[in-house]
Amino acid sequence: MRSLSYLIFLIFTISLFSQELKKEKESRLKKDKVPEYMLECLQPYLSKKATFYREVDGNKKSYEAKLQYDGGKYSIEFDDSLKLEDVELSITIDQIDVNVKEKINAHLSHSQKFKILKIQKQFSSDKRNDREVIDEALKNKTGDIINYELEVGIKHKGKWKFFEMTFSDVGKFLFQREISERTSGYVLY
Repeated sequence: MRSLSYLIFLIFTISLFSQELKKEKESRLKKDKVPEYMLECLQPYLSKKATFYREVDGNKKSYEAKLQYDGGKYSIEFDDSLKLEDVELSITIDQIDVNVKEKINAHLSHSQKFKILKIQKQFSSDKRNDREVIDEALKNKTGDIINYELEVGIKHKGKWKFFEMTFSDVGKFLFQREISERTSGYVLY
């Protein structure tokens, strides 16, 4: 049993440190520099507090809108060709189904120490048009495809490393990448 636990920990550690690196940079955009199609899709939900960004992550470029709607904080991202990537809603761990939360915690419990810093519920679709996906996500907080994106601090050999991890709506681990530069002000001990 002890060797099996060690093997699981070893596999987790190797996979943890061999993932793609997230090097995301955001630049604020004035509303008149935001692509017209994006503004048209978001028009029913825009307020004066909406902010827009041009995002570069390695070779990938995208546009992002951050806004508040019906008590939720949303991030809506379009790729460089203006195809909707996803709608993300900031949530807390308590807003995730108990069974899904247990699977996420089971995956993370292989680490020496971890802290979940941020959680976003992702909505997307490969069946519906962009406006329908945005409408369904903001009004009903649902979508065809739902994932959870977590920013997690993991302590390994006395040092904190930060990762973006994605889990399915049933808690299945899908993907992770190390965050090279963190912009949030969390201090972990």
